[in-house]
Amino acid sequence: GPRDLISEIRSHGYYISINPAIRIQDKHKRVAASAPLDSIVFESDSPYNYRGLRLSPLMIRDSMKIVAELKGISVEEVRLAAYKNSLEVIGSSIP
Repeated sequence: GPRDLISEIRSHGYYISINPAIRIQDKHKRVAASAPLDSIVFESDSPYNYRGLRLSPLMIRDSMKIVAELKGISVEEVRLAAYKNSLEVIGSSIP
């Protein structure tokens, strides 16, 4: 969605989901770059074809790498944040 809605989305307790389409869609990249790390989760409702690319859940690692590059941080930082955020989504705590 539009970047100007990120803070409103978060104020309602929602997260920004990033899916493998980030590989080919600039809008996804702009949103991922703008969204705070503590508001990002990764998902994939694939497999499906999107703009000539066969998307797959296996691409989530690549999505994390793209987000890390956009934010200028390590992939490990992105993974840890996504892990924590995912636990919050399902109502669990970090072991």
